[in-house]
Amino acid sequence: MNFRKLILGVAALYLGFSINAQDGEYSLKNHELPTIQEAATIDGLMNEPHWQRALKIDLAYETSPDENTPAKQKTTAYIYENGLNLYVAFRAEDTNADQIRAYIRDRDSAYQDDFVGVQFDTFNDEQRAYEFFVNAYGSQMDLVFDESTGNEDDSWDAIWSAESVRDANGYTVEMEIPFSNLRFNSGEQIKTWSMEFLRIHPRDKRRVYRNTKRDRNKNCAICQWDKFTGFANAKQGNQFELNPVLTIAKSESRNDATGQLESNGTDYEPGLNVRWGITPQITLNGTINPDFSQVEADNAQLSVNETFALFFQEKRPFFQEGSDYFSTNLNAIYTRNVTAPEYGAKVTGKQGNHLIGTFVARDEVTNIILPGTFGSDFTSLDEASNDFATRYRYDVNKDFNVGAVATYRGAGDYQNTVIGVDSFYRWNNKHRLRFQYLSTDTDNTQAMQDDFNLANTQSGDAYVLRYNLNTRNNFFYSNYSNFDKDFRADLGFLTRVNYDQYVVGGGHVWYNEDKWWNRIEIGGDWDITHDNDGTLLEKELEGRIEVNGTLQSYANLGYVVRDRLFDDILFAEKFVNSYSEFRPRNGMQVEFGWDFGERIDFSSSALSDSFRINPGLHWSLNEHLEFITHHTYRVIDTDNIRKLTANLTDLRLIYQFNNKSFLRLTAQYQDIENELRDPANLGVLEKDRSFNKQLLYSYKVNPRTVFFLGYSDLADDGNPNNDLEIQQRGLFMKLGYVFDY
Repeated sequence: MNFRKLILGVAALYLGFSINAQDGEYSLKNHELPTIQEAATIDGLMNEPHWQRALKIDLAYETSPDENTPAKQKTTAYIYENGLNLYVAFRAEDTNADQIRAYIRDRDSAYQDDFVGVQFDTFNDEQRAYEFFVNAYGSQMDLVFDESTGNEDDSWDAIWSAESVRDANGYTVEMEIPFSNLRFNSGEQIKTWSMEFLRIHPRDKRRVYRNTKRDRNKNCAICQWDKFTGFANAKQGNQFELNPVLTIAKSESRNDATGQLESNGTDYEPGLNVRWGITPQITLNGTINPDFSQVEADNAQLSVNETFALFFQEKRPFFQEGSDYFSTNLNAIYTRNVTAPEYGAKVTGKQGNHLIGTFVARDEVTNIILPGTFGSDFTSLDEASNDFATRYRYDVNKDFNVGAVATYRGAGDYQNTVIGVDSFYRWNNKHRLRFQYLSTDTDNTQAMQDDFNLANTQSGDAYVLRYNLNTRNNFFYSNYSNFDKDFRADLGFLTRVNYDQYVVGGGHVWYNEDKWWNRIEIGGDWDITHDNDGTLLEKELEGRIEVNGTLQSYANLGYVVRDRLFDDILFAEKFVNSYSEFRPRNGMQVEFGWDFGERIDFSSSALSDSFRINPGLHWSLNEHLEFITHHTYRVIDTDNIRKLTANLTDLRLIYQFNNKSFLRLTAQYQDIENELRDPANLGVLEKDRSFNKQLLYSYKVNPRTVFFLGYSDLADDGNPNNDLEIQQRGLFMKLGYVFDY
C-alpha cells in the first residue's frame, strides 16, 4: 500500500477543515401527532370531518431555488394515525391551476411533475428515511433515503393507497400508509420520528416548498427535519405475504443450419415468493423457482471504444427490496451478477443500532467479470454457483457508523471470497469522512488460468478513503484509493485493479433569486494514478461550470486535459464535454450532450479525433401518452481515416391507461461501422447492426399483484446478405398475486 499518498490525503483533509462558514440559526419544532380511530376514505376528496382534528402543517418556506423565502403558493399538510395506518393529506392551492404540470404515470415515474409528499425517519437516528410522494394525478412514488451516502433508492416498493383530485384552485391528495410496510421500534409506547413535508411546484423554475427551512451550510438533510411525537398505538405486526407467480413463455430461435426460425416450445414456470416480517424490524424474503426475466428493457448503452464492462441497474423485485441495506462505499455487491437463480433467500432489517442484510442464492449461470489495469474481461462457467453476501452496520450515533461486508461465490474448482470493513463519520454537519477496506481470495479453474493467463490462486486488498466538505458556497473533496493487481470481488462491480489514485477538488457556488439564473457552480479537480509498481497510468486536470436557470434549465461545460497510458504509450488526451436540458413547454424535456477532442483509439493504439452527441426528448403529448427517445452518434478519426461511426437509438412510446396499467413499445436500433486495417494498411469495413423490439402491457394492482403480457424480438445482420433478420422472438405472460396476512 502506498502510504505516501495516504499521508497526502490526510494533509488535504486538514486543508479542507479550514474552509468553513457560519451556521444559520434555525429552530426545529416538536409536534404532537394525534391518534384518531376513524379511517379515511382514500378518494382525494378529504371530506371526512375528522380530518379537521388532524395535525395541520403549513409548508411555509421555499427552499429552492430561493433560500427560505415565503412559499409562492399555499400548501397545507394534514396528518394523523390510528394504530394501523398513517394518514396524510395535502391541500395544494395554485393561483394558476390550469398550469399544473402532471400526467398519469407508472409508479416511480413522476419526479418532474407537480407533486407533494412526506418523508420520515422512523428510528429517529437521522440515518435513513422513507419517502412517499404523489403527483396531481395520484401517481405514486416511494423511496428510501440513506443519509450516509445521500442516495435515494426507488427500487423499494410498499403497498399503500393514494388518490388525488384536481380542481379550479389546485389539487388535493390523500394517502393511507400501513405501518406494516415500515420498520420501527414498535416496543416503545411513545415514539418520536423525524419528519418533513414538501411540495414540488415546477413552472419556469422548479420550486420546492417545505415545512422547515433548509440551512445550506449543513451537509445533512434529516438533521433539519422537525420531530413528531406520538404513535403510541402504532403496531407493525409480523406481516406475512405469499406471492405465487406463473410465467408462460413461447419462443423461437433461428437454426444456423437451416436458416429457419424454429420453436423452442412453451415454458410454464411456476414460482413462489415469500415475505415475512419476523419482527417489526427484520424481514425475510424467500423465492423458489423465481421469475427473474427482464420485463423492463434496459436502457441502451453504446459499447464502442470502451475497455471496461458497462453497469446496468438492478430491476428484479427480489433483489430490489432492501437493496440499500447492501450498499457500501465500494460496489462490493452487484446483484446483476446473479443471473438465473434457482432459489434465493434474504434477510434485511435494523434492530436498535444494528443494521443487517444477508442473501443466499443458487445461480444456474455463473458469469464473472475479470478486472484489469487497462480493461476488464468476461467469462462464464458451465457450472452453477452458490452465492452469498452479507452486510452489517453499527450506528454508534447519527454521525458515526462502522460496518462489515462479506461475499462468497463458488462453483466446482472456482471460488471467490471477499471480507471487509468500512466506516462513516460526519462532524459539524459539514464534514464527511468515508473509509472502506476489502480483502479477497480467489481460486481459478484450469480453463480460466489458460484462457486469461491467471494464476491458480489470487489474493489482493483494496481500500478507499474519501473526505468531502460542503458549505453554502464552497465545497472541497479529497479521495485516495488503492487496488492490488490480484484483487477480485466477483459478486461486486469493481472492474479496475492494480492502481492507486489520489484526487483533490473543490469549487464555489453562487445563488441568485432575481435573474435568469438561480445557481452557478464552478469547480474542478486534479487526479493522478499509478500502478502498483509506480508506473504512471493517468494524470488529469478537469474544470467545469454548471448553471441552473429559467425553463427549469441546467447546463454544464467541462474541459479535460489528461495524460493516459495505453499499450505502453502515454497519450495526451484533451477534450471538451457538455450536457444541457430544459423544458420549453409543459410536458416536454429536451436534452443534449456532446463532447469532442483528442482521445485514445483503443483498436489502433493511437490518438484520435473523437466526436459524440447525445440528443434526447421526453414529451408527454397529453395526460396519457408519452414519447421518449435518446440517440447517440459517435465518430472516431485516426490518422485522417474514419475508423468508427456508431449510431444508437432508444425509443419508447407509452400509453398510460391509468395509474395501474400501461402499454409500452420499446425499440432499440444500433448501427456500427468499424474500419479495420491489416499490416499492409488495407482497409476492411466491418458493419454491425441490430434491432430489438418489445411490446408490453402491464397491469399492477400493487407492486406484487401484477399481470404482464408481451412480445419481444432480436434482429441482427449476421447473415451473408447483411440484412436485418430476426434471430429470436417470443411471447410471454406473467401473473402474480399477493396474499397478505
